[in-house]
Amino acid sequence: MASLTIRRFLARKTERLLDDPRSQGFVRPFFHQWLALDRLNFFKFSRKLFPAFDDGTEVAVRKEVYETVSHLIRTNSSLCDLLSCDYVMANQVLADFYGIEGVTGDDFRKVTLPKGSPRGGLVGMAAILAMGGNGEHTSPVERGAWVLRKLLNDPPPPAPANVPQTQPPCG
Repeated sequence: MASLTIRRFLARKTERLLDDPRSQGFVRPFFHQWLALDRLNFFKFSRKLFPAFDDGTEVAVRKEVYETVSHLIRTNSSLCDLLSCDYVMANQVLADFYGIEGVTGDDFRKVTLPKGSPRGGLVGMAAILAMGGNGEHTSPVERGAWVLRKLLNDPPPPAPANVPQTQPPCG
């Protein structure tokens, strides 16, 4: 009985802390480090290959991760939504990039995805997909290794000595 009381007490305290706007001081750095989002700084997208990926889109793509996590915490949603869900947190710029109609303005909001959309959850986010490439080409191997390391906590073994190194990120 005492352990149930302690759990309820801790749950209330945790909710109070997370409801405070200052909790963003924890959320952003934690998820930035856990998901290794600094990898997005290692390369620039080829504007020739991806003309729709302008500076505004790049900002929105980065912000989507944090907005999604903040939404999950604010609404006490399931952590399963980090892996797969039927919505994205988007503003007009990101919605346009994803081909989602009817979203206007700069504020991020929950937007229901059409059936069959590849978006929804971390592995459907442009920022996460981009980290599995080099700004010009995507690499399913890099993306899979990221999923193993960051989401499943099961890093792949090192490549055999006779396997060439993958291309470094573009500068």
